Amino acid sequence: MDIPSFQAVRRMRPRMLLTLVEVALVAVLALQAARLAMIIAAPDETPAPSVAQRARDYAILTRFDPFFRTAAPAGPARSFRLFGVTADEDGQGSAILAGPDNRQVSVAVGEEAAPGVRLEAVAADHVVLSRAGVRERIYFPDAGPDKVAR
Repeated sequence: MDIPSFQAVRRMRPRMLLTLVEVALVAVLALQAARLAMIIAAPDETPAPSVAQRARDYAILTRFDPFFRTAAPAGPARSFRLFGVTADEDGQGSAILAGPDNRQVSVAVGEEAAPGVRLEAVAADHVVLSRAGVRERIYFPDAGPDKVAR
């Protein structure tokens, strides 16, 4: 009877351990591949969205202004409405404004739109008025991203 020596068993053990680890890894890999195949081959059990779910209520966008352009302005803008602008890139230009009496006037940058109210700057969709050092923006009454002329 040939009994292997202790040294021979010791040399064989790491090889066997590596083989067992490889077999375990191959088994886990095969299991994951089978799960992936079942996920891909399985029919989608998610129901199709109903018409009510697909229809979105965008009416909130007409009721809420995240930039507060339609909020009641305070200060000099309270009594003015903007009807038209001619603007440069540097804020120069002119604007057509209506005061509290609804009379429209054309005002250039630096001029007074009313006593004590001066036009400071003009942009494509708004103007900046100043009264006693307080600056305020006035937007077109129906200003929106799709209505601004560039």
